[in-house]
Amino acid sequence: MDQKLVLVLISCATVFLQAGGRSGGSALQYNERNVLPPQMVDMGQYENVIELQCDELKNHINFAGTKLNSIVKVKVECRKDTRNNRNAPLLRYEDLWYQKAAPLGSKKYGCLPIEERSQVAIFVKSKLGQMSEAEVGACASTLVRLRLELTLNRNLIVTVRVPNQSLEGLVSELRKQNFVRHSEIFEDVDTLIPIQLETDIGRKETLCFRSLREIPADSYD
Repeated sequence: MDQKLVLVLISCATVFLQAGGRSGGSALQYNERNVLPPQMVDMGQYENVIELQCDELKNHINFAGTKLNSIVKVKVECRKDTRNNRNAPLLRYEDLWYQKAAPLGSKKYGCLPIEERSQVAIFVKSKLGQMSEAEVGACASTLVRLRLELTLNRNLIVTVRVPNQSLEGLVSELRKQNFVRHSEIFEDVDTLIPIQLETDIGRKETLCFRSLREIPADSYD
């Protein structure tokens, strides 16, 4: 999906968050959740879980003259109704391919299996633990894509768990897509569209989408 189109769609989707932006329904109320290491997390504390597996495909396309390098595959899987079944099976939802943060293609395996208006936790994984630069870019773009899909499905994202070593990189990549720290824009926006990042050692960053009309002219490069 074209990056500009994603930003336009996110702006349009704010109508679904008018009731929950700064009200008691905002995901920001969950920002003080106690954080446990991934291997100790009780899935039963969440209504639904989405797992992202981000893997850079080394030498995936290696013919002479190609400019398609740093290809990343992101596997999106869901666990439905984990509050009532913490061992709910993984349901394959979508595979995404990126060149760093730029989308290349996608393959869906069915409709989003998560019910409307339910809560969702997102867990980001990488085979190597610490994500590469390309994986961080692809992960950030996937989070923006999921933020849009879940907003349209009226879901509340209560947390996005990420590898600790990748937190700063994800913040940097999300800033490129107009997500900035909540503390920087709290007085400027009418509706919050947050992405709440937290790590296995308790570090947290809450970023919110800032539409182009809310960005001062002197902020453009």
